[in-house]
Amino acid sequence: MATSHAIDGDLTASVTTGDARPVLSGERIASLDIIRGVAVLGILILNIVIMGLPFAVFQNPAAFEPPTTSTFISWYVAMFAFEGTFRTIFGILFGAGVYIFMSRVEERFDARRARTLHLKRMVWLIALGLFDAYVLLWFGDILYAYGVVGLILWLFRRASNRTLWIWIAVFTLVSVLLKTGQAYELEVGIDQLAAYDARIAAGETLSEDDAASHAEIAEGLAFTFPSESDVERGVAQVRSGYVGAWTHFAPLIVLFQTLFMAVFAIWDSLITMLLGIILFRSGFLQNNFSSRTYLITALIGYGFAVPVRLLILNSFVEDGFDMTTFMWGNTVYDFVRIGMAMGHISVVLMLVQASALPLAANLAATGRMALTNYLMQSLIALIVFILMGYYGTFDRAELYLIVAAIWAFQLWFSPRYLSRHAQGPMEALWRRLTYGPATQST
Repeated sequence: MATSHAIDGDLTASVTTGDARPVLSGERIASLDIIRGVAVLGILILNIVIMGLPFAVFQNPAAFEPPTTSTFISWYVAMFAFEGTFRTIFGILFGAGVYIFMSRVEERFDARRARTLHLKRMVWLIALGLFDAYVLLWFGDILYAYGVVGLILWLFRRASNRTLWIWIAVFTLVSVLLKTGQAYELEVGIDQLAAYDARIAAGETLSEDDAASHAEIAEGLAFTFPSESDVERGVAQVRSGYVGAWTHFAPLIVLFQTLFMAVFAIWDSLITMLLGIILFRSGFLQNNFSSRTYLITALIGYGFAVPVRLLILNSFVEDGFDMTTFMWGNTVYDFVRIGMAMGHISVVLMLVQASALPLAANLAATGRMALTNYLMQSLIALIVFILMGYYGTFDRAELYLIVAAIWAFQLWFSPRYLSRHAQGPMEALWRRLTYGPATQST
């Protein structure tokens, strides 16, 4: 039976003319597995900070006190080399995978069944994202957003590359305008709050309208600038156990899946997913280009992203970690993260071509089990930081020791599990949910 490749989000699966079955190792696109393995491990570099520490210190290591040398270095390196980069790579791979799946099911099934299979897969991905967020308490989950945006990708399945580039430009413009608006709103809000506070300090009694405006601005800025006492209460609530942690994180989850989704995640994902379709059509992700082409791509990507990101980070530090400086720098975020991601992808593919990538087979297996490994990271964080009560205990540098331990385990566990099973456990579950109990494994 003829079988085609498809990446179920971060995963590779197959569609056949009969029952669906897992992809055989000889049918896989090895470069995609390896890149995906690098991405699922790399994304933990940023996620672990939000999992183990209050969100306020993620972007600003000096939110409450001057950072130690180790904290500053770990923050700077992570923000410079990795912030947004691995999520961008995930988005590129997801877009490529959804395109492969949509193309193949339309070839093999009637339009109605093809559309139904795609919608079912994305709805179940949304459900897995809700499980990750509301049960495993990972409020930074990306599966929910990818499922929602994956539904939208159906509209782009037959679009030409030229049309996709136009839409990428449109979505990038929307993203830049939203980020510019956020930076302006933050700067104006800070100035307005300072003016109100100065009037209060001078003994003036604010009018009813001004008092309401003052309270509204203060509430709006509380997420970016929470008080130390609020953060301490939040840490204590999370450490109190699962129920307390759920109560603390639930509002954040709702915020991330509504407002954050509307102003950031949907555009962030659409840009990279459409780019992934273009890169797959060209053969770039399949390692079909020469090493020279990948070297030039890396040089162009890094040549833009590195100096711009250094300028933004250094300005942020020199301005005393002023969040308005950070937010204004964030207006070029999409260009920087894509440049850095293209550089990282190109370097990985060059190393693969040269057979010089360490642990390539382990990385490929980790990538084949990307969904399992992603959710496993959430589960480990739930156990360590919430159930065991270590939330807010470790500094950034210490958190990276946990990252190293998780990497070592997943690189060891993934190939051993796949030596006995065709797919990872969550991959198999997702396939069964999509195709029903008739799915056959081989």
